[in-house]
Amino acid sequence: ASSWAITIVPEGRARSGGESSGGADAGASTLSAALVVGADGIDSRVREALARVAPPGAFETVSRPCASAGVRYKGLRLPRQFPLSTDGTSLAEPQIGYSVRSAGSKPAARLTMLPVRSDAEGRTATLFTSSTGHPVWEQRSREAMESYLAQAFPHVRLDAETVGEEELARFAESRGGSFPRPQHCTHAALTVGEGVGAVLAGDALHAFPPDLAQGVNSGLQDVSSLAACLDASGVAFPEGSAEGSSASAPGSAIGCLGQALATYGCERSRESAALTRLVQVGCPWQYSQKALLGGLRRALWSVNYFIRLQLFTLLGPRFGFYPQVFLQVQSPDLRYSDILRNANTTTRNILLLVTLVGAAAGLVASKIVAGMARCALAA
Repeated sequence: ASSWAITIVPEGRARSGGESSGGADAGASTLSAALVVGADGIDSRVREALARVAPPGAFETVSRPCASAGVRYKGLRLPRQFPLSTDGTSLAEPQIGYSVRSAGSKPAARLTMLPVRSDAEGRTATLFTSSTGHPVWEQRSREAMESYLAQAFPHVRLDAETVGEEELARFAESRGGSFPRPQHCTHAALTVGEGVGAVLAGDALHAFPPDLAQGVNSGLQDVSSLAACLDASGVAFPEGSAEGSSASAPGSAIGCLGQALATYGCERSRESAALTRLVQVGCPWQYSQKALLGGLRRALWSVNYFIRLQLFTLLGPRFGFYPQVFLQVQSPDLRYSDILRNANTTTRNILLLVTLVGAAAGLVASKIVAGMARCALAA
């Protein structure tokens, strides 16, 4: 193959691999490209097309269980300087993030406001609930939603006077969305001929709940990595020249495209797999969601977090102890695979430490028991 054949149909869907669009796609246009970048989301059609032309077993999606998967959400648009108290004396500051937990109803819900540079046009509060059975999804009218919010959040003003009747009505009608399970594609790149290939990036390559706030960051890393790999291999995509000239044809590439894509594919596949594993353990219990033994699992997560933090503070990386992954992902100098290796190293060393402490305690206890036995015999 010398290039991909891509048909752009009016509704914006791309077909590749020589599929015929038929007469129903009137007005469609066909493009030739040496490199296709599939950044078309979690339900990527590019990924599906690559799986059809790749060797068996390639471009499969690996899905991982996660406590935050399935959490439902929808956004409520709040006015600028939103009051954080019922008397209006405390106002939200745009550069500060807020998390408001429901107080007057069960099951729990949580409103989260991320920091913004300016709230001149208002800001969005995202409501998080469990996946099923939450009453907020049963409120379909403005009046019903206003009544529910007054019961669930009596400590803040979420009435029609503050938020607006139109916004409350929209919020009540919205079906919102839900978090996916952490998932990644087994392959990030494919070369199908001399100087012809395709890559995946963003949610097409890796998708997950926003627990670690790495959605945008990981997508930008994909783009940065692809650019670096192309530059390192001297890849360029010259514009088409006039017919009959000796310049490269439209849709062609110069340089070692195959080498660049092999490097990109190896790196981003590794990082994507590490990232989805980190999301599993990072911070999945922050949404007040219901789950089997949820209270116990949330408590165990908190204990694990503080144990790792204390061991990191007391002993540090020199002795193989690192903080919990939620803190590590905030470092721009660490790759996801580095963080996962640090987390696994810490887990191993904690188990070794517990084993050593347990063995020492057992030895001391056995000596105490033996001493008490001798005393008893002597008496």
